[in-house]
Amino acid sequence: MAKIYPLDLDLASIASDPKHRAEALVLKALEREKEKTKDWVVYYSYEFRSDHTKAIEDFERPEKLYQEIDFLFLIPGQGIFDLEVKGGRIVSRDGRLYSVSRTQNEYVIEPYRQAKYNYYDLLSRLSEKIQDVNMSHLIGGGLVCFPDVSRLEGEVPMESDGADTLFSGDDLPRFFFNASKTLQERFPGRASPTKEEVAKIERALNGGDFAYSLSLKDYIKSANLSFSQLTQEQTTVFRGLLRNKRCLIMGSAGTGKTVLAQFLFRRLLEQNKSVLFFTFNTLIAEKIANSLPKDSKSKCYPVMDYLLGLYRQMGGDERSLPQGLEEKRR
Repeated sequence: MAKIYPLDLDLASIASDPKHRAEALVLKALEREKEKTKDWVVYYSYEFRSDHTKAIEDFERPEKLYQEIDFLFLIPGQGIFDLEVKGGRIVSRDGRLYSVSRTQNEYVIEPYRQAKYNYYDLLSRLSEKIQDVNMSHLIGGGLVCFPDVSRLEGEVPMESDGADTLFSGDDLPRFFFNASKTLQERFPGRASPTKEEVAKIERALNGGDFAYSLSLKDYIKSANLSFSQLTQEQTTVFRGLLRNKRCLIMGSAGTGKTVLAQFLFRRLLEQNKSVLFFTFNTLIAEKIANSLPKDSKSKCYPVMDYLLGLYRQMGGDERSLPQGLEEKRR
């Protein structure tokens, strides 16, 4: 099966939310085609920082903005594709697409334009990051799909770089095969990415220059966590905590380092992992420790208490410890 980021994505939780039905159909299509997609690398709700002037002008967003791609597909032998997914009731009229809400309100959507700008914006960032891969010579582009075919009304404009629009999630591999073939014919000088190039792109996408993440509310719903509010920077750091075995987080007092550590602790507990959580704050440690089930193998300690305990077990002489250490640990 394809490698899908986030690696611990909860498909059942996403599928249970009507707002994400269309995206869930794409994820289910990937799940069905395990053999055909085993070399694919897929990012769901990939978010990255954009400095693209054109995107800024068109979307009228702040100078430093974050762009979100519904799905990013890295497919060896075929291409790199930004797939914008639209679900619900979609109406095409006078050459424009409209999304219709349950209250029958209509608003204009521009998925082809969004997919195109996001793709070339991401391509520009990757070109800066990867020096030994000519990103502009690889086959790829921004595509759009409407997997919720029963709610489509009218003719859909074909604007996705000449590639077909997907109306059903039944044959996802064939959709990308057709898209790759169309783009090869349109841009004969371009080449499909190799497995090695896909691996390099994957490493770059997972690096610190990009903010790989689900949109915050969707991820927290998937992870069964409850945030009142996190800044964009905290969100990015939290993704790093989930993805990496070791993380060094630096920040001044009050920036939320301990808060993020608590959320990570809870997330690991939900995965039935045994965790040791250390904090310099004794009150926080006591509160967390008291909230754990009595039979839990996970523990939370004030780090100084833990170190002092080890020191005593090793036969250390407390008289040799610095004066005032007892007060400092509080």
